[in-house]
Amino acid sequence: MILHGVTSVLPGCDVPGAVLTNARLADLVDEVRADLRRRGIDDPRPACAAEFPAERIGIEQRRVLDATSSVRDLAVTAAQRAVDAAGVDGARIRCVLVTTATPDQLVPALATTVHEELGLATDATAVDVTMGCSGFVAALDLADRFLATCPRGSLALVLAAEAMTRVMDAGDRNTCVVFGDGAGAALVEPDPARGRAVTMRTWGSCGPRIVIGAPAPSDELPAYRFVARAGRVEVRSDRSCQKRVVMDGRAVFRDMVRLVPETLATVLGDRLNDMDAFALHQANARLLESVADAPALQLDPERFLLNIATVGNTSSASIPILLAQARAAGRLAPGSRVALCGFGSGYSIGVAEVEVA
Repeated sequence: MILHGVTSVLPGCDVPGAVLTNARLADLVDEVRADLRRRGIDDPRPACAAEFPAERIGIEQRRVLDATSSVRDLAVTAAQRAVDAAGVDGARIRCVLVTTATPDQLVPALATTVHEELGLATDATAVDVTMGCSGFVAALDLADRFLATCPRGSLALVLAAEAMTRVMDAGDRNTCVVFGDGAGAALVEPDPARGRAVTMRTWGSCGPRIVIGAPAPSDELPAYRFVARAGRVEVRSDRSCQKRVVMDGRAVFRDMVRLVPETLATVLGDRLNDMDAFALHQANARLLESVADAPALQLDPERFLLNIATVGNTSSASIPILLAQARAAGRLAPGSRVALCGFGSGYSIGVAEVEVA
């Protein structure tokens, strides 16, 4: 599988938005706690020291999409940039796959909006994929299977667009320090010489450890959201609170430290040493360090691409953003072979072997 035109889109840089530093985040969490006290609500959750995200997770800042912008804006911008960067004729695009856990609306699918904006043919497929953090790799798997049925020269557009700050509770230190917003995209071309490029694994019984949904009836704490306007992030009470991220972070860390290296070793085998780089979902820098050092892998950490410090965990968008930034920084040369690994909600883990053009 060959990826062309890999590109990233970040709020506060490519679309309206703001950078949320750890220091500012800690202040906003304090504002939430103070507002709850004024309302006579006891908040048993811990405060957030400015040093906590960097020391425990490896995150120094994250991006917040401006309140006047939409996930559609992220997706359309990423799609157009990927097509322009790849320099391809839109007539070759036979499939649009958009992965997001934070759509602006459920219907119509975001992929159909991208399809319209690019002016693609009516017989080109357009589908949304809701897989959370492993979504980009899962979409590559679907693209690989679909392209096997298409005429030679066909391409798939695979993109991820996430506004995770819109489903986070700004008062929940377990999640509000972790996630950020962004998008990434690539044009996918099959590589018949290498055969199937993606392997997916699922542990559905563990899925409830990461949830984006309505708060439980027993959860009486109101939700707060980070809101970016004109380059500055504030915090606002969300009285409707239809969705929020709930995650058992310790259990997920413990499980993924074991499952990710085991899956990579099983899927890649001797090909581990053939990879020029590894681009794993940017969930937690400490987790990634443990994966690289796992007995099943024992890989040079320099081969693991990292950008979580500056963008945080952008869910399904993390891998394409990582690839685009590594390509721009010269970490990946044209023709580099990269092992991708998306993991998280579901639980699901996907491993893909790609060449970055």
